[in-house]
Amino acid sequence: MSCASCHKQELAFADNKAQSIGFENRLTGRNSMAIQNIAPPMGCMESSPLFWDGRETDLISLVSKPIANHIEMGMDDPNRLIEKLNRLDYYRPILDKAAGVGEKLNMSLLSQSMAMFLTNIRASNSKFDQSKFGVSHLNALEAQGEILFNTTYQCSSCHNPGTGFISHPGSIISDSKPTIRIKDV
Repeated sequence: MSCASCHKQELAFADNKAQSIGFENRLTGRNSMAIQNIAPPMGCMESSPLFWDGRETDLISLVSKPIANHIEMGMDDPNRLIEKLNRLDYYRPILDKAAGVGEKLNMSLLSQSMAMFLTNIRASNSKFDQSKFGVSHLNALEAQGEILFNTTYQCSSCHNPGTGFISHPGSIISDSKPTIRIKDV
């Protein structure tokens, strides 16, 4: 298992299933939400609520949770992952370059590295973006979609183009209280 097992690049780093499939084909409690643009825009210090239920607000916490989830990643102790990664020879040059020669990988360094990776998954050169800068123009169907997005369906009330379409899942589709039977989508 890896993050990419559920956060598929070809699907906007999300999953196309109502519930993602975790370790040993077990269903996770929710669908893996898209992780592009998940970090706050440059200059913005505040982060949106993270996870579908908004239970985390910083990327370090976000990346740490799935690692320790036995259903998602097949581990209940993050230290097992650290031990495994420290034994892989091909990580040594990468770690030496990132953290300094001879440094041992630990959960803090792994979480910081993964959070930094997430800050770089940006969708900011789409045809929509280009149309806003006058580089490209939306065709009639695309322009109609933008109208529906901004008015009829009010998608932009959460997925605001001015903030990089960052959503606020905890405030809209969840009361942030876990339930036994009902899972947020």
